[in-house]
Amino acid sequence: QPADYLRIGSLMIVSGTFMYALHAAVVKRYGGEIDFLNFFFFRLLFTAGFLLLFAGVQRVLVWPTPVTWGLLILAATVDVTISRSLYYLALRRLPMSVFSIILTVSPVITVIWSFFLFDTFPSAQQLVGGVLVLMGVLLATRRLHR
Repeated sequence: QPADYLRIGSLMIVSGTFMYALHAAVVKRYGGEIDFLNFFFFRLLFTAGFLLLFAGVQRVLVWPTPVTWGLLILAATVDVTISRSLYYLALRRLPMSVFSIILTVSPVITVIWSFFLFDTFPSAQQLVGGVLVLMGVLLATRRLHR
């Protein structure tokens, strides 16, 4: 059927979200005992190793062009190094319930980035949803400051 790819995509997102939440819970439970730099280094090492293995098995491993190297360095610096470091530091310092609530701001931030990068503007329904998410985060975290 024409919309089957949406169903498969939705299942992929739900399963990916489940695995992401499981990862956060396992790291919160057991990762705090590991030195941060060791944890981060081995996380990146195993991620790179598995990606290299998957690309090699699929025979899609190619040497990047100079422009691609620039984009890879930018993505590695911003996404992997900065954002993941902040993510794991916050995960170590915040209670899991607060951490997961604050993570719900991520889609709202993505909408803002997509406006600037792709010139797309959310519909009224999406704007209302984003405002409700922000209000929920504010309400949930407000109790912490009391």
